[in-house]
Amino acid sequence: MTRKLILYGVCLCFVACGGQSEEDINQNQTTQAQTTLDHLVEIMEAQGDHPILDRSETLAGQDVNANGIRDDIDGFLTAMNATAKERKAAVSVAQSLQAIQATHLTKDSAEALSQASAVVDACLVKAYGADAAFVLFKRLEAYTANTKARAYQYNDYNALRDGQVGRLLKDPDCHEVSYGE
Repeated sequence: MTRKLILYGVCLCFVACGGQSEEDINQNQTTQAQTTLDHLVEIMEAQGDHPILDRSETLAGQDVNANGIRDDIDGFLTAMNATAKERKAAVSVAQSLQAIQATHLTKDSAEALSQASAVVDACLVKAYGADAAFVLFKRLEAYTANTKARAYQYNDYNALRDGQVGRLLKDPDCHEVSYGE
C-alpha cells in the first residue's frame, strides 16, 4: 500500500510539473513571447504602421547617401508629415543617435556624444513641444537600437554616462543646427 502511494505521488508530481524544470518553462515562455513580438513587428511592418528596419549584423547599418542616418530611418523621416523645422530637428536627433552606433565608446567619447546631442535634443523639443518630442525621440531611439548588438551599444553608451547630469537648453539656436556639422 505504501509503495502504491509513493508511486502515485511521484506520478502526480511529474504530471503536475509537466516533466519540465522551471528553467525550461521560463525558456519556453521567453521563446513564445519573442516569437509573438517578432510576429507583431512583421504585421506592423506589412501594414505600414512601422517602417521595415535594417536588421543587419553591423552596428552602423546601411547609409548609402552617407548623411549619418541609416537608410531605413532616413526613409521613415522622409515619409513623416512634418514642417521643415520639425524635419530638420528630427534628422539631427537621428544623426546623433546613429553616431552612438558608429563610435568606439569610451568615457570621453560618450561625454562628447552627449554634449553634441544636447542642442539637437533641445531643438527637437522646441520644434515639436515636449510631449511630441519625447514620443518621437523614443521612437527614433527604438528604431536605431533595433538589434541586440545595437541595443547593447546604446546600453553601453548610457552606462558610460551613468552619474552624469545634463540639462535641456532653454532657448537653443536651432537655425543652423545640424548634428555633426
